[in-house]
Amino acid sequence: MNINRGKILWILILFVIISFNNTVAFKAQANENVKVEEQLVLINYVDEQFEVKELYQFINTGDESIQEDLIINLPEGADNIYLSKKDLNDEEKTIELDSNKYTVKSNKVTINENMNGGQSISLLVFYTSENIDTLMTLNYPTDKLYVFVPMGLNLKSNLLDNLGIEVLDQVHFQVFGNHNLTKRDSISLNINSMTVNSERVTKEYIGSAGFHSVSHLNRWANSPLAHTNPHLWLLFLVLLGLGFIFFSLLLLRKKEPIKVGDISYLIAKEERLLRKIMELDLNRNNKEIDKETYQELRKQYKQLLIKVKLRINSLEES
Repeated sequence: MNINRGKILWILILFVIISFNNTVAFKAQANENVKVEEQLVLINYVDEQFEVKELYQFINTGDESIQEDLIINLPEGADNIYLSKKDLNDEEKTIELDSNKYTVKSNKVTINENMNGGQSISLLVFYTSENIDTLMTLNYPTDKLYVFVPMGLNLKSNLLDNLGIEVLDQVHFQVFGNHNLTKRDSISLNINSMTVNSERVTKEYIGSAGFHSVSHLNRWANSPLAHTNPHLWLLFLVLLGLGFIFFSLLLLRKKEPIKVGDISYLIAKEERLLRKIMELDLNRNNKEIDKETYQELRKQYKQLLIKVKLRINSLEES
């Protein structure tokens, strides 16, 4: 009887070991079947802190249904965390998840989801942070990863390429990204909060997408002056041009006096009217005057310019 009891005990131990190994193997296989099709990270700077939205589109690439703990890493100091997911019946809607549907521990969010074969699940994570200085380690193979940073914030990263400018809700974002990233790739994200100009981020680059073309913004973003204020440079160039015109006029006036009615007087008047029209166009482009005032003044200057040109032509022919 002792021998039989010993055999039964060994059989039970072997059964437990085999069951455990099968469970581990199934979990490993399930993990291998899960990947991220697309990850979007949208960073904003509001009220002296960073607001971050991360959208993960998970997919079960296998044929079988799995019960999976989806894991999302958070940076140190992440606060005000909440999650939502897209409604399976309406992709335009998102449903905020109750806090009992997920756990947050050691800077990791864990959400348990049942995923059918070939099914995608979109999860949105929101959090705030006083700074962006983290090493983001990927838990899953990731087909596409994009980080959107408002113009005015200087992002540094090791594996992400500068892809240019995108306009979202009338805000110009610098886009960084990469494709076909592997599990356990580590991506550094750093924004030095000491150099952030809150007014510049929230005001200067908000406006109509048509005012600055995307190609124009791309050229500026890749220039050595990308992190300076472009409007100050515009003001400098305008003042430089006006100064050049002013001193040129002074030199011309010193040469000889011009009598009213002389052709030289009329030519000078023609030049003054042309300058006024140019200044008027510049003021309109800078939105310093309204459309109606601009159109009325331009019409008056054009009419005077035509009269002066006709007078010049008549004097030249006589």
